Amino acid sequence: MSQSPLTAYLLDDGPPVSPEELALFLEADVPEALAVATLNKVALLRTQPEAAAQDPARWAARGIWARGIWAGGALGLAMAAALLFAVLPNSASTPQGDPSHMMAKGEQVGPPTVSLKIAAIQNGLATRHRTDRAYQPGDALAFRVQADKSGFASLVHVENNHIEVLLEAPLVPGESDLGLPNGQHARWSFDDSDTDSLFAIISSTEPMEADVLQAGLAEFLGENPITQSNFCLAAQSLGCQCDAIEVMVLQ
Repeated sequence: MSQSPLTAYLLDDGPPVSPEELALFLEADVPEALAVATLNKVALLRTQPEAAAQDPARWAARGIWARGIWAGGALGLAMAAALLFAVLPNSASTPQGDPSHMMAKGEQVGPPTVSLKIAAIQNGLATRHRTDRAYQPGDALAFRVQADKSGFASLVHVENNHIEVLLEAPLVPGESDLGLPNGQHARWSFDDSDTDSLFAIISSTEPMEADVLQAGLAEFLGENPITQSNFCLAAQSLGCQCDAIEVMVLQ
């Protein structure tokens, strides 16, 4: 049947349709990425964090290029919910339920599952990062990522709600140290401008432009104070996988 009679029936403005025609409509699946984004947005709104004071961040060059920061409002929940309705073909030549226009569940290739590990370098000695340890100027961090399959990774730093993509690199299965294009290992060196912050690894099936990634994360998070949990909710809503670690800095 065409889209118009079915739409009229669903809006209580038309005669009933046959069970077979209605079943075809009900077979449509919500796209997985859209469902995840909507559910994650609901989870973020339910946290209802208290407003946090945000001091301007002071940034120093660390040998890794800095990107611009994108600010965005929160995605309208009503708009996201409206998009969950399936759009039916509008052409009489396209039969309802044509398998050539469908994708079987399980055929989508998701991004790699990733785990971020941090090593602390203090006084020239490398030790395991601990959440109860506070760093000071002169200390440094090194990064290792574990992935279950090939893909692409972005190392992200968040400080005072400022989101910055530090580097982008290909992922290989297993564990590997994150490195710079010149072959050196990636390091974050603390200085007097640093405050408590968060480092995260975000994985994707295809390379992601840093400005696009930053804009998408900022759009989802809005003005909410960024935490380890809601940051990875934002990354998942972009179709990525994420692991984040918070670090403390001596004030």
